[in-house]
Amino acid sequence: MHKFSRSSIPFDSVIPLVSEYLYAVISAGEPIGELSLERVGWVKVRADYCKNEYLYIKVAGHSMDDGSDHAIKDGDIVVINTADRDARVGKIYMWEHPSVGPCLKKLDHIDGELMLTSLNPAHKPFVPEDGSRPLGRFVGVLQPAGWIEYR
Repeated sequence: MHKFSRSSIPFDSVIPLVSEYLYAVISAGEPIGELSLERVGWVKVRADYCKNEYLYIKVAGHSMDDGSDHAIKDGDIVVINTADRDARVGKIYMWEHPSVGPCLKKLDHIDGELMLTSLNPAHKPFVPEDGSRPLGRFVGVLQPAGWIEYR
């Protein structure tokens, strides 16, 4: 087995980690006129994955966990691209929803109607209310080593 030392790894092959804010979505079930995010800590992100338009948000709940390899699980740190707010069918977005608050849902077309859906089939789709808007597109899940698993 080969042992590596700091001096045996070329400097240009080392990618630094950058500290970024970690946010938690705050929702008390009441309408939220503006995006309500609370900084809850820091995450380490590889510098080559950092973009100014990315938000890192901790997931709470199981509505996007369908048990597949692409599930978004409770406790995952998701990456949201706030520059991409043009909602497209089949994509997952962080939504501002007046009666739910900020939530992570997929935009689907069901029976001729636009619906916000969960990946977990136990959660029923619902129609976006007036005032619902995408806050950014889901890009992927931040991994412990600081890279993003794009989805």
